[in-house]
Amino acid sequence: MSNINHGPLSSYNSLTDAHLTDFFANSRLRTHLKKSGLITKHGEIVSENIYRLNMSRKEHKKHVKEMLAQAIVFKSLDLERA
Repeated sequence: MSNINHGPLSSYNSLTDAHLTDFFANSRLRTHLKKSGLITKHGEIVSENIYRLNMSRKEHKKHVKEMLAQAIVFKSLDLERA
């Protein structure tokens, strides 16, 4: 199970496939790719490492917001009890 196949599909990137340029030229699809963080505002492909870094930052920011909201709720409950 720990034996990973590093065949040709493991390095395939559909965003760089010349046969799919018309498909990715669709404005709706490009908007989706931008919102997903797969391409930049200028249409450049985001590397996998940068994508992972951006997603971890986004997840961390979401976590901090949730913790802050929870702390505010707990503080308001403590003030009501006092």
